[in-house]
Amino acid sequence: MKFHLSKKQKSILIIVLAFAALILVTMILVFSKHKNNDNQLNEPGSTVLKTVFLNNKEKTELNIQPETKIQVIKKDADGKIVLYKVIRNDSDIITDLNQIKAVSPSAEK
Repeated sequence: MKFHLSKKQKSILIIVLAFAALILVTMILVFSKHKNNDNQLNEPGSTVLKTVFLNNKEKTELNIQPETKIQVIKKDADGKIVLYKVIRNDSDIITDLNQIKAVSPSAEK
């Protein structure tokens, strides 16, 4: 079974396939950007922090009791948690990076 396409039909088919390829590439770029941003808890240059909590699997990996509420403050480029905060009350939740105060070893004396 052979299909014979006219020059006009071939041109339309090429344009449609090129458009479909462009849409596919665009979708891949958009989704890969979102995937890379999953490890970021705040937008670059912003002090507003996404409120993200550890799930039970992550708590187990860090030897934390499952019933403990833990807020993720910072992740590294690989998505590993490098800074977190134990949440005892809802008022402990950090929504702005300016809420974090540095602890000085001399202040604890």
